Amino acid sequence: MYITTGAALLELERPVRFNDRVLPVCLDTEEDDPVSFYRQIGKVPGWGYTEFDEVSTCLRMTEVPTVNYTRCLASNPEVFSNTIYDGMFCAGYANGTNVCNGDSGGGFVTFRHGRWELQGIVSFTALRDAEMAVCDTKQYAAFVKLRYYRGWIGSVLDGSWQWSKSEKLVQLDDDGPPGMQPEMPTDCGKRRITTMPLIVNGVRSVAGEWPWHAAVFAVSKRSREYRCGGTLVSQRYILTAASCAADWHHRKRPYVVQLGQHQLWEGSLTGREVRVLGVESSGDSTLALLKLEVSVEYDDYIQPICLPSAVPARNQTDAVGERIGLIAGYGQTDPDGDPSAYLQAALMPIVDSGLCVIYRIFDKHEEHRMFCAGHGNGTNACRGDQGGGFYEVSPQGVWTLTGVIGKINLYRKRCDPYGYVGLANVLHYLEWIADRVRSALAGAVPDTVQPPAGPKGHHSKGCRRKHHHHHHDRHHGSHKRKGGGSRESGSSEDSNESRERSITSSVKNVMQAKVDLVKDIHGAAGSTVKKIFG
Repeated sequence: MYITTGAALLELERPVRFNDRVLPVCLDTEEDDPVSFYRQIGKVPGWGYTEFDEVSTCLRMTEVPTVNYTRCLASNPEVFSNTIYDGMFCAGYANGTNVCNGDSGGGFVTFRHGRWELQGIVSFTALRDAEMAVCDTKQYAAFVKLRYYRGWIGSVLDGSWQWSKSEKLVQLDDDGPPGMQPEMPTDCGKRRITTMPLIVNGVRSVAGEWPWHAAVFAVSKRSREYRCGGTLVSQRYILTAASCAADWHHRKRPYVVQLGQHQLWEGSLTGREVRVLGVESSGDSTLALLKLEVSVEYDDYIQPICLPSAVPARNQTDAVGERIGLIAGYGQTDPDGDPSAYLQAALMPIVDSGLCVIYRIFDKHEEHRMFCAGHGNGTNACRGDQGGGFYEVSPQGVWTLTGVIGKINLYRKRCDPYGYVGLANVLHYLEWIADRVRSALAGAVPDTVQPPAGPKGHHSKGCRRKHHHHHHDRHHGSHKRKGGGSRESGSSEDSNESRERSITSSVKNVMQAKVDLVKDIHGAAGSTVKKIFG
């Protein structure tokens, strides 16, 4: 081991053999900081603490921007004034997304000149809990600047390495002609596995990353069966594919919806399960709205997504191939396997609908209400992803639901990773969705149609009901039911409200009687004990 102030080199017992999954990164060999150094965003992978202050069981990655010294120092002079020097830099958003315990020593890499370069090493962060020594992700983190140690690194590597005039680390070859210095392998910093796989093998998501995604289960007395994905569009409605709810029955085949989680089978403190009260399908049986038994309360892990505006945004009118969205789901991680235990996500471009017609994913007469997406190179949806959403993000960081996964590419009853996926165009069904959701929003045009401010913190920005943290009882009490395609009369509503108040009063009386009975039992038991042992 070779150590200097701020950095260390570990010498391995034997050389590592490079392959598709083990490759060296290129080193940043610039002598001076370019003007753009403090305007770049780097990627930092690691196994460090998650949002639950536990070491991650899977390799995670985050993107953080570099921050200049003045801004870093002003954010926390006590921590950074005596620790940051020329050989270091700060990075982060200071909003909850950053490195943490266990990430130290990991790399800060940027993509330059067609390759990945190591520009920094995770050093330390400010502490949120000094006694427990836990990081504070809402402050900047300090990184060792690799180029500051370029001379030391070159001198340590046993004398057979030196920096060439082209500022690349080269190895002296004793067997070669005098003066010849063969360069390092030119494939440093270049990934050989470049395809983003299916949601099958896709990028694992973290809690709160896609707070509008829902998992739909069919339940029985002894078991539960994962059915499909869905998307939260209001406090009472989940939008999904009609095929996902074809066998729903409120007694014989009840459904529950799981929200706020990124794990399918394991419960969490952030999760919430709500029973489905009713199902309504679109006229052409493409989409379905699941009405929840109770309204869900929004927090950092449960949020609604925006619905597209009746007038398409500029990015929604871009040419085919220029629009890219994201799909998320618990679908199969292998065409022959089980549903994923973790929420997976993958980016997908919108392509010409003719490709889906050629692959017989949907028919030509369905093109007006569906669109096609996919890479055709190993990135695709699979069984279990149906009903999930296709999300597009605006320049302001607001996510909009523009599609619903309806038809996947099947070959011999197996999903085809190299095919495409057919998605129902939400804009085509917008009037139907808004009409149904409007009843749950007390007669107002749903806020989800237009994108208001998103949730606070580092979580994804979707659409939030205004003042949803306050006056829930007042909002819920003002919900109006719909029957026969029109609103009920005022007298009917008054009678319903009075009947609900009567029922509520009766329930409260029963509960109070139970409380009094329990108190009496405890009192009697106490006096009996005193008589026996007193």
